[in-house]
Amino acid sequence: MDSSPLYRLQTTSYGGRGLFTTHSIPKATLLHTCQSPYASVIYRTFRKEVCGQCFAYAFDASRNTWNVKSDAGNGVWFCSETCRTVWLEEQNVGGLLGLMNAAVDKLAKSMKKSKEGDSSSPRNKHCKHDDTNIEITLETLDMAWKNAERHNTYSHAHGKPTSGSPSPQLDDMELDTVRFAISAIINRYIEDTASPPVTPGASRWGAFLQLQDNELMHVRTRPHILASHLRVYMFLRRALLPVLQAYVATSEMVRAILGRDQGNVFGMWDMSTEGESEMLGWSMYVSGSYFNHSEC
Repeated sequence: MDSSPLYRLQTTSYGGRGLFTTHSIPKATLLHTCQSPYASVIYRTFRKEVCGQCFAYAFDASRNTWNVKSDAGNGVWFCSETCRTVWLEEQNVGGLLGLMNAAVDKLAKSMKKSKEGDSSSPRNKHCKHDDTNIEITLETLDMAWKNAERHNTYSHAHGKPTSGSPSPQLDDMELDTVRFAISAIINRYIEDTASPPVTPGASRWGAFLQLQDNELMHVRTRPHILASHLRVYMFLRRALLPVLQAYVATSEMVRAILGRDQGNVFGMWDMSTEGESEMLGWSMYVSGSYFNHSEC
C-alpha cells in the first residue's frame, strides 16, 4: 500500500489492517486511485448490460444492453470500441481470458446434462465438509483441501483429468466464483511471464497476498462455504487451459484467492437513484481494500 501524508496503515484487533487518517481531510479530497482490479466478475445474467472493461451499466445510460461485443465471441460486451480495445490489450492477453470464458461455459453446460444427485458427484461424495458438529480449525481446513487434491488428480502431460476424476456440479454463484478466480490466475500468469520480469516490489500478486486471509473466520461463520470452495477448485482443475494448469497443481493459489475474497472485495452496483440498487458483480482492488468499505 502506497504511503500518503493523509493516512497511515494500521493493524487493529477487530478487523486486520486498515487505513486511518492522520489529520482532518477536507471534503471532496482525492485520497487514492487504484489500478484495474486484480480479480473481478460480472454476474453472468448481466454480461450484456455491464461493460467488461469499465463496468458501466447500460441501464444507467438509458439503454437495455451494450452492443459492442468481443471478437472472440466469448460473452463479453462493452460500452464502446475504446473499452473493447483496452480489454483486448490489457485483460485478454494472448486470448486467455476469452478462451477461459468459453471453456467455463462449455464445461458448465456439459455438466448440466449429467444426472442430478448422482452419488458419484463430489457435492455428495468428496466435498461434504459442512457438518457443524465438527470443530473447524486450520488443520481441518488443510485436510479438506488435501483430500480434494487427492480426489482430483491430473495428467499434466496432456492437461486432462485422469480417469475417475469427479465432475462437480456447480450453481450459478459458484460458476461466477470460478470466473473471479480465473481472472486472478490469468493476471498472475501475465505477471509471471512478463518480459522483462516483474520485480518483487512491483508484484501485484505479492501485494494481493498481503491482504488479510479470512478463510478460517468465514468458514466458521458459514460452514457450508468450504464445500462450495472445494467444488470451485475441482471445477477449475478441469476447466483451465494447459498453460494455466500449474497454478492449480495444488490448491494453494485458489485457496489464497478465495480466502481473501471475503471482506476485501467491492460489490459492483448500479447507480439507480430510485428504489434499491442491484449488485452486478464484484471486484478486488487490492490497494482499495485497505479503505473501510461495505462487504460484497
